Amino acid sequence: MKKFTRIIVAILAMVTLASLVSVSAGASSTLKPTDYSAYGQQTLKAEFGGVPATVDGVIEANEYTNVFKFTQDTPGVSVSSNVFPAYPSEIELYLTEDTDYLYLGFIVHQTYYKYRVGNTAGSYMAFSLGFDMGDTFYQSMNRNTLTLNIKDDGTLFKANTIMVYGADGKYTSSYNSDCYAAAEAKRDDTAGITVYEVQLKKAVLAANNGVESIGSKYYVHFIQKCHIDATSGDAEFRYRNVLSDEAKDAVRAADGWEHRLLLISFP
Repeated sequence: MKKFTRIIVAILAMVTLASLVSVSAGASSTLKPTDYSAYGQQTLKAEFGGVPATVDGVIEANEYTNVFKFTQDTPGVSVSSNVFPAYPSEIELYLTEDTDYLYLGFIVHQTYYKYRVGNTAGSYMAFSLGFDMGDTFYQSMNRNTLTLNIKDDGTLFKANTIMVYGADGKYTSSYNSDCYAAAEAKRDDTAGITVYEVQLKKAVLAANNGVESIGSKYYVHFIQKCHIDATSGDAEFRYRNVLSDEAKDAVRAADGWEHRLLLISFP
């Protein structure tokens, strides 16, 4: 299959106050939420197409078209505690997209994994995707959050929370997991590696979000819940936009909202 160059754009807070205030509220008020380069928007290049991945909880070399790696030093990554000692050393995100499906894979390098017991979540990956590319920012807050973690019997727990925001900043949520065509996970306690793989139905994602298709742009961020040991200590490893107070003021002046999401753009 011929591959088409695509772009993944992350709206990040890696900008100085000077670059933020250089864009006046009046000038930036015409910007769409998908065009925030003035606020430090960064781009990562990816490719469309490729051979569909095998969703079996094992990620082979060259199985996915795109690979992105995240550590605490990666722009856009933040953590919930500066003293927590058990964050993942690295999280690898794998992505292949074809006409009908999104294939996502994660390899989380984490020393300890707390398994899900009953309704107790334990360690988990919460990966959020938003497909509403409307011209007002509250629309871009709409998203699906794919929650993935492994139960104590070794089987995969999977969920999908759909969040829809109003202009007042409040949201309603619903739950619909029929977007999964396949999903698997494996944990290697000896190696300290957790693997998640999912195949998502693009048409169902679109229908669940009230759009004709998921289009060529969507937002993404993720949170990895981390633990120290079986009984105590947890924190979050996040890939999302974190703004300074000055940056928040500048963005509020532009569109009335605080940017919190990372943008994927596939033009």
